[in-house]
Amino acid sequence: MDEVLSTGIAREETPVYYTYKDRVFRMLFREKKRLLELYNALNDTAYTNEDDLIVNTLENAIFIKMKNDVSFIIDSNMCLYEHQASYCPNMPLRGFLYFADLYKKHVRDVELSSNRRIMLPAPYYIVFYNGCEKKAEVIAMSIYEYNEEYVKKALYEDGMEAGYDKGKIDGVEEMLVKNVDAVIKNLQTDTKRACEILGATVEKYEKAKNKLG
Repeated sequence: MDEVLSTGIAREETPVYYTYKDRVFRMLFREKKRLLELYNALNDTAYTNEDDLIVNTLENAIFIKMKNDVSFIIDSNMCLYEHQASYCPNMPLRGFLYFADLYKKHVRDVELSSNRRIMLPAPYYIVFYNGCEKKAEVIAMSIYEYNEEYVKKALYEDGMEAGYDKGKIDGVEEMLVKNVDAVIKNLQTDTKRACEILGATVEKYEKAKNKLG
C-alpha cells in the first residue's frame, strides 16, 4: 500500500520477499553436480558419477500447495533437502507429506496388490536453516513429537510390563535402559531429551546402565 506523506507525495513501499532465499537454494542445487557435492559432504561419500543421482523433485506438493526444494534418489536412499529462512517446528509433518507424494510418484507404475514385496528407497530428510532467529547448529526433529504423550505412555507401559513379567527390579532397570536407548536412536536425540520423553531422569538411567554393565 502506498504511504502518503505530509507533503502530499506518495511513497511506494518496497515489497519484502521472504522466500527468495528458498528459491536461490532450489536454483543452486538444480544442477546435479552441485547436488552430488552436497550429498557427498553430508554423508562422507565420494560419488563422482552424476548419473548415479536421480532427481525426483515434486513440481507441486498437494497438501502444502508449494514446491519442495530438492529431492532425489541415490544409493537406495530417497533424499529430501529443504531450505528455510524462518524457523518452522512443523517441518517433520511437512516432510512426511512430501514423502507421501514422493513415494506415490515412485510406485505409480507398480502393481500394489502384487504378492511380492515392493522394495523402496529409505527416506532421508534434511532442512537447512539460515534465518535470523538463533538456533542450535543441529536440531533433530521427529514426527513422533506430534503425539509425544502417547509415545511416552506406550514406551513406559511396555517397559513396566516387561519388567513386571521378569519379576525383579533388574528387569525394570533393563527396560528403562533399552527404552531410553531406543528413543535416542529412533528420534536421533540426546540422553537428556530421551529421559524427559520417558519421564525418567538421566541419573536414574545412568545408574541403571552402570549396574547392568
